[in-house]
Amino acid sequence: MPMPFSKPKKIKDIKCLEGRKTQSLFDQKQMFGWWPVFGEIETKGKKDPALMGKIELTLELLSEQETLEKPTANARDEPNAHPTLTEPK
Repeated sequence: MPMPFSKPKKIKDIKCLEGRKTQSLFDQKQMFGWWPVFGEIETKGKKDPALMGKIELTLELLSEQETLEKPTANARDEPNAHPTLTEPK
């Protein structure tokens, strides 16, 4: 996967990943930083790839043993609790 950017302002356009170094999450185990989010914009009947946004993420790969040692989310409430929203129709 491409290495993350350290700051969102370094992500300028769709070509930002060209020539970017890659790293295996399986080798590194954890990555933190900013990644571009791409989509398509229709212009004059033609769909072109475009930068739609930027997202800051921490990705961490854990072994089964590590997940058993560090349980998470057991104390969380069900999502959509405050305020309770009705189901869409």
